[in-house]
Amino acid sequence: MRVAVFVLALISGISAQQSAWGQCRFSACLMISYELITITGGGIGWTAPTTCASGSCCKYSNDWYSQCIPGSCTGSSSSAILSSTSTASIVSGTPITSGTTVATSSTSRVSSSSTKTAVSPTGSFINPVLYEDFADNDIFRLNDTYYYSASNMHFSPGAPILRSYDLVNWEFVGHSVPFLNFGSHMPGTCYYDCGLLIDDDDTMYVVYGGTNVSVAQLSADGLSQVKTQPVFNAADAGRNGIEGNRLYKRDGYYYVLDDDSQGTTVIWKATSPFGPYTKKILVDNINSPVPGGGTLDQGSLIQTQNDDWYFMSFSWAYPAGRLPVLAPITWGSDGFPLLITDSSGGWGSSYPNPLPPHPLSNWTGIDNFQGTELSPFPVGTVVIDFTKMADGDVAGLAAFRDVTSWIGVIRNGTDYIIQVRVNATQDESTWATTSTGTVMANVPIKGRKVWFRVSLDARASGTKLAQFYYSTNGSSFTSLGPSAQLSSGWQIFMGYRFGIFNFATKALGGSILATQFVNA
Repeated sequence: MRVAVFVLALISGISAQQSAWGQCRFSACLMISYELITITGGGIGWTAPTTCASGSCCKYSNDWYSQCIPGSCTGSSSSAILSSTSTASIVSGTPITSGTTVATSSTSRVSSSSTKTAVSPTGSFINPVLYEDFADNDIFRLNDTYYYSASNMHFSPGAPILRSYDLVNWEFVGHSVPFLNFGSHMPGTCYYDCGLLIDDDDTMYVVYGGTNVSVAQLSADGLSQVKTQPVFNAADAGRNGIEGNRLYKRDGYYYVLDDDSQGTTVIWKATSPFGPYTKKILVDNINSPVPGGGTLDQGSLIQTQNDDWYFMSFSWAYPAGRLPVLAPITWGSDGFPLLITDSSGGWGSSYPNPLPPHPLSNWTGIDNFQGTELSPFPVGTVVIDFTKMADGDVAGLAAFRDVTSWIGVIRNGTDYIIQVRVNATQDESTWATTSTGTVMANVPIKGRKVWFRVSLDARASGTKLAQFYYSTNGSSFTSLGPSAQLSSGWQIFMGYRFGIFNFATKALGGSILATQFVNA
């Protein structure tokens, strides 16, 4: 195979209109947010020029992929030739980035003056506050508005940003990393698992590191480092590792919040950002509020404008991903926070609302949803015009992860077939393709327009199955092939996404037109 491409949408879904998917040099996974972009691939090892579909220009981010973006070109619509010695894969090549996204660092301020709301909260909320894959959260408040940054690992754009006015109802703002042309784990370039604190005198400090944790003081403009000093390590907490550092200040004390990725959250306290620190356990392997969910890891301490405090963490809940959960905290006489648990000592499935509810309208403005909430049973439907497919092209809709299954259309000469293929796999360490999957069903199609639908039971306590459907008129759908098992492994970290794809097996030049994607 010379070409491999997947363009990914959040499991929450996208609705976009009239997007041509041509073929351009690409061998990594690219996530799209609001608007489908034109993209295809020649794969690592492809040495011919990139040529975008009509009306698009090819943009490069690195040696592994390029993307065709609709619009007029300032120069040629074809790229220069890039060389590579790697082998292309049918599912995915080298990731654009790896590990925690660089821009998910914590931005905290010391307790500042604020006006308490005159309206008391009413009602309660249910965990998870979002049935969405938003892990490694970092939340801060500006006046009465809360901002939530999450990691999304190898996907691009990176670091999705959400906004809320009540800590329960969240809406998309965008992404803080539109592109990144190097790995976010690049040594010496990025602070790893970092948290930023702006002190009373506007001095900026960054806590960072895994296993060995340090604090750095930044220059006044925040663009250079004045000093850095180790402050503690995982062994000090009796742990093998530490991650997800966040830095706060309250009542003259500095606090570092982190965890061991095994269900234990540690809070550290000192009178100076450089220590010495004492520690206490905040959460220690308590029950998850998500049915079938696993341990609770990482998160943010949040001070409301009413001077109440909350802890937003996440629960491992594959195959859906890592889901945000919220709980109130109190402060003990020793100056350490205490989590308010349910009667069993676990994370509560429900708590009183932290603030007066502030419901939000449709949270992207362009997605087509049935109702006001997403569910753990996402159903994605894409409409594809494949009139301009080239011989050997394959296009369709996937349940995408390290174990991928899909339904798609394949052109073989003058014949077109709809195919279901399940269990395409990747190596969990190298991302190399280990299997292109097994063909489970084929059916011929005569027209040049098709609706593909994939339904998922993504609950951690559910069947964890994907089912595939197709339609030639958009109203009556036919089930094709058996259900496919979804992966519940944690190694790739991200949960399942819907993937719209188009790849060539014989020659570049073909394209499809994806006219709509809907999550119901």
